[in-house]
Amino acid sequence: MSLRAKILLILAGVVLLWAAADHLALRRMVTGQFQALGEEEAARGVKIVAEGIEVQARRLRAAASLFASLPMVREAVRDGDRELLRTQLGPATLGAADTDLLYLCDPGGAVLWGRIEAPGGEEEIALAEFPREGLSPHHPLLARRGERLASSLVTTERGILLAAAVPAGEAGGNVVVGRFLDEELRREIAAHCSLPFAIWDRRSAILDPRERELLSQLTSEPGRLLLDADDAGNMHAYETLRDVAGRPDILLRVTIEHGILARGRKATEYLALSTGATALLILLVLVRLLQRTVVSPLGALTRFAERIAATDDTSARTGMKRKDEIGVLAAEFDRMLAEIERSRRLLVETARQAGMSEVAAGVLHNVGNVLNSVNVAANLVQQQAGALPVADLRRTVGVLDRHEGDLARFIAEDPRGRHLLPLLRELASSLATGRAAVQADLSALQEGIEHIAELVRVQQCYAGTKGVFEWTSLAEQVDTAVRICHQAHGPAAGVEIRRDFAPDLPSVRVDRHKLMEILVNLIQNAEQALAESDRPDKQIVLRVQRAGSGLLRIVVEDNGVGIAPLNIDKVFRHGFTTKKGGHGFGLHISANAAREMGAHLHAHSDGPGRGAAFTLDISLDAEASRRAA
Repeated sequence: MSLRAKILLILAGVVLLWAAADHLALRRMVTGQFQALGEEEAARGVKIVAEGIEVQARRLRAAASLFASLPMVREAVRDGDRELLRTQLGPATLGAADTDLLYLCDPGGAVLWGRIEAPGGEEEIALAEFPREGLSPHHPLLARRGERLASSLVTTERGILLAAAVPAGEAGGNVVVGRFLDEELRREIAAHCSLPFAIWDRRSAILDPRERELLSQLTSEPGRLLLDADDAGNMHAYETLRDVAGRPDILLRVTIEHGILARGRKATEYLALSTGATALLILLVLVRLLQRTVVSPLGALTRFAERIAATDDTSARTGMKRKDEIGVLAAEFDRMLAEIERSRRLLVETARQAGMSEVAAGVLHNVGNVLNSVNVAANLVQQQAGALPVADLRRTVGVLDRHEGDLARFIAEDPRGRHLLPLLRELASSLATGRAAVQADLSALQEGIEHIAELVRVQQCYAGTKGVFEWTSLAEQVDTAVRICHQAHGPAAGVEIRRDFAPDLPSVRVDRHKLMEILVNLIQNAEQALAESDRPDKQIVLRVQRAGSGLLRIVVEDNGVGIAPLNIDKVFRHGFTTKKGGHGFGLHISANAAREMGAHLHAHSDGPGRGAAFTLDISLDAEASRRAA
């Protein structure tokens, strides 16, 4: 992200934060007043609807009183005459009285005549709250209040029922009437109050989760009024109504359309628009000022730095003359460029000397490895030369000199002379054997000297050549490297060397001397890893095999001390070693040699104590790979 974008983002965040805080403060002050007015209006609306429901309750009470005043009803209740009521009353009675429930009960609560019809229809139904056999004297609807019985809301499984009960005659009977608060009755009440409303009981299936949550809140705090607003600007006031048993199980919602709440919203929207316009204006002014005083100079300084990075011209200068912090930064940048220019000259000289030191260290390390084998070969030549039977030959020649005049008689007749020829044959055989051993050791000595000479020559000509590539057999080179290691230090005690060479491998054109450096280092490292291990089955596996099309692979694997996971990527670094007395040159030099000859050297280990494997991948056209690299 650019500096300009960051500054713009920070400024926008600050301004938006200020605008939000200012808007919230204004909104709280303005909206709070409108909210208080809206709450008052909502409370009045709830009260009006509740009064409208009470009006319908009084109408029901009047209908119940009318039934109770009929002589026929009084007589039937007094005498308990069910047949009289059955003959005089029928299904049309409820429709005539505009009710859905009518019970005529004797003083004991037994229903002499009764009928309940479903809301909005003439289908007769049964309600658990109003058993057909009779009402208990303790039924909440039959609780006496002076001369009248209570009228209230009853929650049933078929909906909310508006019910009323009045005494029927002096005998103590009761007339119970009820009407469901169905859609028709609600519309009638809403038209009377000029306020739309909805009413549910706790068991209502159409009560959505929001209303259920509000009912739970209001039930826990009876008498509380909750307000909610919808997207159309209408305010909804929620309050609970108690049923006939006094439980706040009925939720009443009264909708206050637009009005005060809508005006409050408009005022709030105006405040938001005003605050947003002010914030935008402040943001534009701040961005313009920062653009001129900070962003543009820093942009120029950034472009100058990018040009320096692209051209590597440390002699250039910013030329920016300012007295503020940006001017100080530009001056320091110019001074830094001057220091870099001076340091670069010193670094080039230091790097040249460090390179010479690393080359010398590499030469000494590789020459030291080969010199060990040369020294062993020279000692063997000296021992083999000292063991030749030269003294026996001289004594034999002395005997022959003493019998020079009668040599034939001495050989034929003298007992000592008859042993002369067998002795000469034995001396000749011994001399021939000694000469062959000396020649073999001299050959190894000559090979080591040639390797040393090549190492020195390659390092001397390092800047002008990349070595000489020759056709060679990788299996033969591995065997030669083993022989050099054993000549230098002798066979590793208790170590089994197992060869796993694939048959019919082609010759490959490589820098033979660099390959030998790598193999000698890897085999010596494997022997040292086994020397540090205390396991009895010490083993080195040497593999030469194909690794895909156009690629040969040499693997030197041991079951020694292994390599820790944290060190597996460090083993080829210059100077890194975990061996006591080690210098950390061998693997670093080997990796460089592999890269210079177009090969790739990498290591693998499953962890400490689980051995290690070093793999050298060589292209069949290694010389071309080296040129491409």
